[in-house]
Amino acid sequence: MSGWADLVLRGQPRLMDYEFEVTEGKDWGFALEDFTDGAGTAIDMSAATFVCEALTDVDGAVVATWTVTGDASGNLTGVLSDASTAGLATGATRFKPRQILWYCEGTLAGAVVQFWGPANSPFLIWGE
Repeated sequence: MSGWADLVLRGQPRLMDYEFEVTEGKDWGFALEDFTDGAGTAIDMSAATFVCEALTDVDGAVVATWTVTGDASGNLTGVLSDASTAGLATGATRFKPRQILWYCEGTLAGAVVQFWGPANSPFLIWGE
C-alpha cells in the first residue's frame, strides 16, 4: 500500500489519540507534520476533505468546528479563530477546565481516515 490507502489501513480504528488543551477566546490551532506511507514517502493530503469537531460527548452536540487543510508534503493544519472560541468554557472553574471530546477525519476518493477519535481524545477548555 502507498499514499492515502496506507493511512486508511493504519487508521483502524484511528491513527492516534490526541489530547488538546486550550483557553476560550483565543485562537485554537494544530499542525501535524510528516505523514508518510510505508515506504517513507510523504502522503499528499491536498485533495482530501477534513471534518474536525469538538463534541460535548461521543454522540453529543458540536461545540466547535475547525477549518482543516492538508498539503502535498504530508502535513495537516487546523485553525479556529478567537471569535469562534469565546464563551466555550461553560462549566469550567479556576482549577478545572471544561472537558469535552474531539475527532478529526479525512476523506479522499471515498476512503476515510480517522486521524483521532472522540473516545480517547479529551479536549480541555479553560476560561479566560
